[in-house]
Parts: sequence; structure tokens; C-alpha cells
Amino acid sequence: MGGPILALQAILLRISAIKDWSMALGNPQGKKAPLGVFVMLIALVVAAFLGAAAGLIWQGSDWFSEEPEEEVLTKRAQPV
Repeated sequence: MGGPILALQAILLRISAIKDWSMALGNPQGKKAPLGVFVMLIALVVAAFLGAAAGLIWQGSDWFSEEPEEEVLTKRAQPV
């Protein structure tokens, strides 16, 4: 009579030990942290538009143009 009861207790003890061990690794049904996919998507779109706007401003500006500067003459050379 003690054999089946001991076997059942051993099985239940083993199941509870497995549950405790899996809890140490993390609960698979537990609450998961949000990934923030929508926030990352919005940040990517905003960064793309800001980069495009900065590129258009850079392209339209003459800050780093390689055109030579014009000479400004202040006196006329007197003929000799």
C-alpha cells in the first residue's frame, strides 16, 4: 500500500522541483517588457526626415563651394 503513495509523492516532488528550477530561469508565461516597436519606428521616420532636410540645406548652401573669389581692385595701375 505504501508503494503507490510513495511513487505518487516522488512524482509530485519531482514536478515541483522542475517548476522551481524553471522559475529560476524565468517564467515563460510571465509579463514581458514591451519592445517599444512603435516608438522606434517613429524615431526612425523622424530621423530620416531630419537627415533629408539637413541634406537639402547643405546642398543648397554655398558654404563650402570651390569657386574662386573675385579680386577687388582698389587702385588703377598708372601707366608708366
